[in-house]
Amino acid sequence: GVGSPIVDILAQVPESFLADAGGEKGGMELVTAETMDRLIAKLPVEPALAPGGSAANTVFALAQLGVGASFLG
Repeated sequence: GVGSPIVDILAQVPESFLADAGGEKGGMELVTAETMDRLIAKLPVEPALAPGGSAANTVFALAQLGVGASFLG
């Protein structure tokens, strides 16, 4: 797989946080670095970081199924 290696920022938040953050629940929206910093600063807990990106996730799933797979990012 060839793609952009992405680092996901994961945090459990209450519904009220989502209402204040804007955007659609379950959706994805490109934001500026300043907006991301503001949202992270408002998190009630320290977020977890997880590798991701569609190509990386697909290659990982293939490897879990026993298929020989490689990723170039």
